[in-house]
Amino acid sequence: MKSTARFSVDPRLLRSARRDLRLQRTNSLTESDICLDLACALLARGQVSKLVAARVAGVELFEFDSELERRNIPSCTAESLAEDMDSIRTLFQR
Repeated sequence: MKSTARFSVDPRLLRSARRDLRLQRTNSLTESDICLDLACALLARGQVSKLVAARVAGVELFEFDSELERRNIPSCTAESLAEDMDSIRTLFQR
């Protein structure tokens, strides 16, 4: 089951962001772009997990991983790696 976070962006905010960023094409910044940027920023700050960030972005986890790589954002932290290793050890102890 796919779960996606839904919210809308005030059109005035979107117009303001386009104007402030001085984009070459005024229609090049979409709500999807904003969601993806927000998700990447939240993950980079450690405020959400990668799974939650992918849901905020509205994309599949593997697609989100590719976007993180494109933006040179680490997709795994030392803490998440340690948690994964603990989970693996727990699974194989049985």
